[in-house]
Amino acid sequence: FRLANALYDAGRKEEALAQYARVLAKNPQHVEAMVNQGNLLNELGKSDQAADILAKALAIRPNDALALASMGNVLYGEQKYSAAADMYRKALTVDPKCYQAEYYWGVAYADAQIYKEAILHWQKVVDMAPTASAAESARENIKVVQQFLSGK
Repeated sequence: FRLANALYDAGRKEEALAQYARVLAKNPQHVEAMVNQGNLLNELGKSDQAADILAKALAIRPNDALALASMGNVLYGEQKYSAAADMYRKALTVDPKCYQAEYYWGVAYADAQIYKEAILHWQKVVDMAPTASAAESARENIKVVQQFLSGK
C-alpha cells in the first residue's frame, strides 16, 4: 500500500494503479487502497471504474468519510452536482474534520460562482488542516477569489 502511495506521489500513476490492484488482490477488503485507487482512476478520467471501486469501498465501510468525499468527486465530475453535494455533506456528518470534503465542496461552490460559500468551505480546510496540501491550495483559492471579488 505504501509503495502504491509513493508511486502516486512520484507521479508514476499507471504504476501506482497496478500496485493498488496488487494490494487489493491480496486483501480485497482494503478500503484505503480502494479509495486511493478510485481517486486515481477518477483523476485519469476513468470515472465509471472509479465509481465502481468506491462503491465497493462504501459497501464495506459505508461511513468512511474519505470514500464518501471521493465518491462526491466522481459524481461532481459526472455533473451530478446535487448527488455530489449530498456525498460531501454525508462525509462531513460522519467526520466533521474531513477537510477533503470541505475542500471539494468549496470547489463546487466556486464553479457555481457562489464565491462566498466557497471561501467559507476553504477557510474551514485551512483551520482544520493548516499544514495539508489542500490547505495550501485553499489559501491560494481564497486569495484568487477575493481578488476577483474586489475587482483587482
